[in-house]
Amino acid sequence: TSEMDAKKARTEAAAPPTLQREQVYDKHGLERLAAIDKQFTQLFGSAPAFFARAPGRVNLIGEHIDYSGYGVLPMALQQDMLVAVGFNDTDTCHLHNTFPKFTPRTFPSVSGPIDPSKHDWGNYFQAGYKGVLEHTKLAKPRGLNILMDGCVPQSAGLSSSSAVVCCAALATAHANNIEISKLQFATLCAKSEQYVGVEGGGMDQAISFLAEANEAQFIEFNPVRGVPVPLPTGAKFVIANTLVKADKYVSAGSCYNKRVVECRLAAGVLAVKLGLQAPLPRTLGTL
Repeated sequence: TSEMDAKKARTEAAAPPTLQREQVYDKHGLERLAAIDKQFTQLFGSAPAFFARAPGRVNLIGEHIDYSGYGVLPMALQQDMLVAVGFNDTDTCHLHNTFPKFTPRTFPSVSGPIDPSKHDWGNYFQAGYKGVLEHTKLAKPRGLNILMDGCVPQSAGLSSSSAVVCCAALATAHANNIEISKLQFATLCAKSEQYVGVEGGGMDQAISFLAEANEAQFIEFNPVRGVPVPLPTGAKFVIANTLVKADKYVSAGSCYNKRVVECRLAAGVLAVKLGLQAPLPRTLGTL
């Protein structure tokens, strides 16, 4: 409908909103923020200047087809990744995590190359950070102090890793007074997450930025775009965690990326068999 088209256009063109914490979180969430605030102050000697958040997601229709360019229907979750951010007077970003197993990381504010062979949690934050710098051609970003927290279950297929990338991009843009639209954020984060060595599609990043309350999003690609799909009134979704972990950032080369290549090879074979103008790739490198 014309009303849905207008809403879609407004959503894609708008920048992510800046809200008061009470507008986002209930009592439990506010207690979580207070604990993060306290830990940040203990680490860096001052309170955070702001928080940035990005939700996880669950996919309703279309598993593992976004990286082949096909449409998907995800919705965002209440569970999110969250960063508290402050400033420092150096050319360095100091990255900490509330979970002790994720040890602190430091990287230059100009953000050098990311080594995809090193399966490190900090690479995901740095990927989102680097994506904003490249998109805006920002030459002198501010030094940042960062504390990350998350309640998206890890390695559970709910896109905790992509939420880190999106959260990092939001924090980087806000810290440097840069305004980027939701659609631009979704596009640049889909591209920059590939710096960690995962050949993913753009579903996770798109829903993280384009999601609206009580709606799923029908997301298409090349270029990225989303159409809001209202969820049935009163509908309940049960998202069950099997507790079997799939560490995508560890198995990217052997499992996840292999499936991407297999899909592209299959598409090439079908194109030849059907007489379409899409020759098979000559080398695996072109995949």
